[in-house]
Amino acid sequence: LLSGGLNLASIAGADRARLDKTDLFKIVSPAQPNELFFNENAGHPAANPAVRKALVQALNLNQIGTVATSGRGLQMTQLSLQNFTPCAGNSVGGSVPAYNPSAAKSALGGVSIKVLYPTDAGSGYAPAAELVQQQLSAAGVKVTLDGQSTAALQGKIFGTGDWDLVVIAIGVANPAQFTSLLAGPAPPKGINFAGIANSGYKLSVARATRRVGAAGCKYWLDGERALFKAGDLAPLQ
Repeated sequence: LLSGGLNLASIAGADRARLDKTDLFKIVSPAQPNELFFNENAGHPAANPAVRKALVQALNLNQIGTVATSGRGLQMTQLSLQNFTPCAGNSVGGSVPAYNPSAAKSALGGVSIKVLYPTDAGSGYAPAAELVQQQLSAAGVKVTLDGQSTAALQGKIFGTGDWDLVVIAIGVANPAQFTSLLAGPAPPKGINFAGIANSGYKLSVARATRRVGAAGCKYWLDGERALFKAGDLAPLQ
């Protein structure tokens, strides 16, 4: 781009700082949001709702999100892409367990988790994972970091299940596109890789899908609130 060898490119992460200093024409568009998913399948610590909530409480999500996005992130307001969703709203505010590392310690003593993150999705992911490790360790958790290529990461979350917490970016333009990842059978029978079984989410989805267009938006957002409140996933940026 700087030499004139390209006319158009999509740039994310720290390289944007160099380009921002030029007079090149640009359009800034929100990227897919980053989330933390917890493995709720049997045999993993996050199968315990109290542990899941404590893991969220032990993490300064805004701080981690800022690192993951190299300081260029937007506050998440919902799971859908903010510039595409047909159901604009805020399912995050007031739904996520508040940052409270002192309260988290009582439920996390002796817990060991493996944190999975992509090594090829941006320069911010490795330091963000290290910050997760630092904050969870301060709450008494034994943390192992597992950096993998995106392909290998997908193999673990949809295949071996050898993970407890994953830092991942998933972007959908419609909340209905998320349902198979957030409910239903786990791999290999389905793609609910975290093994989420949230009755509030399922009920809201059922109500939303019985309505056409904007009439269902309240229920889509209610479903997301149920996920955040249960610590099934946590928003970054």
